[in-house]
Amino acid sequence: MNDVLFGLRTGTAFAADYHRHIRPRLAELEALRKRSLAQIAGIWAAGVPLAALIAFGLLYVHGFLAILALVGGIWGTRWLAGQQLRRYSEAVKNLVMPPVCAFIGDLAYTADPGGQAIDPAPFDALRLLPGYRRMAQEDHFRGSYRDRRFQLVEVTLHSQRGTGKSRRTVVVFRGLMIVIDVAEPPPGRLVIGRPAGMLLDWIDGWAASWQGMSRVALGDAAFDDLFRVYGDTPATAQALLTPTVRAGLVEIARERGPRSFALGFDGHRLLVALEAGPLFEAGGLLRRAERLEEDIARVLREVTIPHRLIDHLSGGRPGPL
Repeated sequence: MNDVLFGLRTGTAFAADYHRHIRPRLAELEALRKRSLAQIAGIWAAGVPLAALIAFGLLYVHGFLAILALVGGIWGTRWLAGQQLRRYSEAVKNLVMPPVCAFIGDLAYTADPGGQAIDPAPFDALRLLPGYRRMAQEDHFRGSYRDRRFQLVEVTLHSQRGTGKSRRTVVVFRGLMIVIDVAEPPPGRLVIGRPAGMLLDWIDGWAASWQGMSRVALGDAAFDDLFRVYGDTPATAQALLTPTVRAGLVEIARERGPRSFALGFDGHRLLVALEAGPLFEAGGLLRRAERLEEDIARVLREVTIPHRLIDHLSGGRPGPL
């Protein structure tokens, strides 16, 4: 994997910060991990039999009450176990994020932004996100690079499937929403996304034309193989998607594999929606704390995606240290 994060900054350069700020506290973190695992095991070992015992006792009173007690007991046990998991996740974030933000520079981090740190309405207007009923945001980053401000937040989108008793809530998207300021507002709208297959491409093209946009061909085989471009001003696509920008988008897309990757220009902003796993599944309870270093390498690449996009929009590397 390319070790360059942005400009002339590499992931390897973070090794010194890791050994200075994080490695000395790994034993403490590992002890917390083991305690959390033991507590979770104890919660389940006590919670489920207790819920079953109460339900059995209520069975002679009313069957519905027995079922309610069993379901409620299992839900409560799961919630208590989840609290231990969240406690460990918070400890990992508190250990990792200060040195990561200091290394990247001009980057502020909030684990719980309290609502919608980034307004999803512009993303919805450009159809960068799938349809959903509820959105949750966490792990919010705010920063500036090359005189361009940006924001990044982790999002989970929920929707409902089925009807009646088979109705259920499902996750339809988990990933990152990114907003980057653009120095000069491009005329018209422009949307770039990964192809979804012939039929879905046709549907997306029809939806784009309904919004006054049409497919724009750029004559770049590597780019056209990975992306579809729709806009209402073809000249805007040609001006913004320079060879350097196209090469940068291809690099990021190939690095991320088949996961969805959609972008849109909306006034003074570049909006990006990328499918991704949770940022802090890194350092999970089933992974020893000693493996945190390899997890941080992934976190560094995720949270510096705005920096690489800005590098490409600015004409490519190298950039400031």
